[in-house]
Amino acid sequence: MLEMDSALHEQLQQAKALAKHDIEAALEVLGTILETAVDKFGEVAPEAGPFYYAYGDTLLNKLETSTDFFGGAVQETIRRKEEEAKTEEEEEKVGPSGASEEDQRQPEQQEQEDDAEEGGEEDGEEGDEEGDEDEED
Repeated sequence: MLEMDSALHEQLQQAKALAKHDIEAALEVLGTILETAVDKFGEVAPEAGPFYYAYGDTLLNKLETSTDFFGGAVQETIRRKEEEAKTEEEEEKVGPSGASEEDQRQPEQQEQEDDAEEGGEEDGEEGDEEGDEDEED
């Protein structure tokens, strides 16, 4: 029984060394070693701990060295958010009606100018009425 423990530990050390060069092959070997250790010691036995640790550590190393750590889902989310930000920026520049900010300001300014002119006409009309009254006198 002690020989099998040392044989498993030796295989474990060889698999760790292999992980430095070929992580995929090392994961396959470590998976097999872990299954053997679980069969021998039991799933939750403390003796299986080093094998779980070695497999998990190698798997984590593989993920850390991967260029696409979380898969395409994260890259897709980032791309979508960037597109949404660009769309929002364009809408801010163009506005919801399709007119630019400057075009949107022009009608507002025109309304203000019209209001100012109407105010002036009212004053002028009153003046005309007063002027009419003066003429009648």
